[in-house]
Amino acid sequence: MDVYRHFIFDMDGTLSDTARATVRATRKTAEKLGMPPPSAEKVKAVMGYPGLEYYRMLLGDIGQDLLAAFAAEADRNEDREIRRIGRDMLFPGIREALDSLLGLGVELYIASTGHPDHIALLLDVTGIRRCFKKVYCGRPRKAEMVQELMAAAGALSPEGWLMVGDMHIDAEAARSNRILAVGAGFGYCPEEKQHLFDVVVETPGELAALAGESLGTVKE
Repeated sequence: MDVYRHFIFDMDGTLSDTARATVRATRKTAEKLGMPPPSAEKVKAVMGYPGLEYYRMLLGDIGQDLLAAFAAEADRNEDREIRRIGRDMLFPGIREALDSLLGLGVELYIASTGHPDHIALLLDVTGIRRCFKKVYCGRPRKAEMVQELMAAAGALSPEGWLMVGDMHIDAEAARSNRILAVGAGFGYCPEEKQHLFDVVVETPGELAALAGESLGTVKE
């Protein structure tokens, strides 16, 4: 029986309902710069990609200078939105789920491609920084972050580790490190992508069950 005692979480779209801030901030920026505001669906579809890559995928080839200006303005607007929304940035049930896992003796980590300032702001306004033993962020290759995180924690094998995320890059990061890939069905993990994960949880409350039961073999 596999027992999972080390949970690595993605942040945006997994713990945090970041689109609540990102969509509003992005559309506001587009309107200010005289550009067509992207739809909420389009914003959600590319969330999770790092830095300028996210804006390039969202806006297309608009030129490097305009892209950089858009990104800077949108990031400022998003920070204001995050502060306005505050603790409600988390998906319902996340705070209780994290506390339950800590009560079971699980060690919690974050691996996110998000900018360190963005992740720090989310952790502070939601009050969940205390839950995590280590936070790795701001790097474009999530698989490498997960590998380094596990090495820094002294992991000699992948046993007992899992990654909870909502995008294919989360599933790929888990698989490349031979740990269980858990899809956040309560987050931004769309139904058509759920086959990429070994397990999908539909509510945060289901995460506690993973701390002590076997879920079969990890997909190759």
